[in-house]
Amino acid sequence: MFAARRVVTCVAMLAVASALPIRAATLILQNGVNGYDGTEDTVLDSYEPATNYGGFLALWLGAARNPEIMRDLIRFDVGALSGAYTQIDSITLRLYATGVVGSGTAQLHAVSEANGDWVEGSAFATQQNGTSVWMGKNSPNSDWTGGRGLGEAGSGYGPALATQEFSSTSLGQFDLAITDPTIATTIIDSFLLGANEGFLLRTAIENPNSPAYINFSSSDSGQTDHNPTLIVIYTPTPEPSASVLAIIGAAVIAGVRRRTTICYERQATSDPVLLSS
Repeated sequence: MFAARRVVTCVAMLAVASALPIRAATLILQNGVNGYDGTEDTVLDSYEPATNYGGFLALWLGAARNPEIMRDLIRFDVGALSGAYTQIDSITLRLYATGVVGSGTAQLHAVSEANGDWVEGSAFATQQNGTSVWMGKNSPNSDWTGGRGLGEAGSGYGPALATQEFSSTSLGQFDLAITDPTIATTIIDSFLLGANEGFLLRTAIENPNSPAYINFSSSDSGQTDHNPTLIVIYTPTPEPSASVLAIIGAAVIAGVRRRTTICYERQATSDPVLLSS
């Protein structure tokens, strides 16, 4: 009788354990934190179309009077997520704004596969062969698909995934968040399976006659807490051992305290009344 009760209790506890939702996990990627050093970023500057900014301290975004249009490329090494998720719940790009002129809207786009092999470079606002600049992704040997600076949304990069307005009050933390799980999952899947194309930052309106731009710290800023950060919230892949742990836990709760925990004991009788005792 008691053994039968233990069987029923174990099965019930296992059912409850397997029905519990899996808690979301968070991955934070920021150069200098927990040994991570996989961020690459650079500025594309129409006023200096052959200049590489891969080693520059800042990311400039928007339009100035020179005339000048400034866009940014950024990618993160998301290899730690490989095989670790069933769904990406959200992706947030967190930047640190250090200066603003005018007001506008920052937009986050996924770089197209054709432009995914862009090269950050290491120049501090000088020319560097084989790196990505306004006039080409591998200067001076290859152009951007879509045109200089990656052109317009379409072949060079995709539609806006996230937007955030900026103004004189936008100094400090500045977030661009992708909150649609379907889109977020597609983005991370693409980064893991392809060339890790990364993101393009641009402003919604790029008009040098009406200057509006915002400056951010780059991954080379020298200030760890100001470095660009990618925050990924995801649903983890269930561990294979979860059911085993559930069985053990159920057995303990049911009062089966033996060196080898078991949830089934052979009955001396097959009387069906035993199961309802």
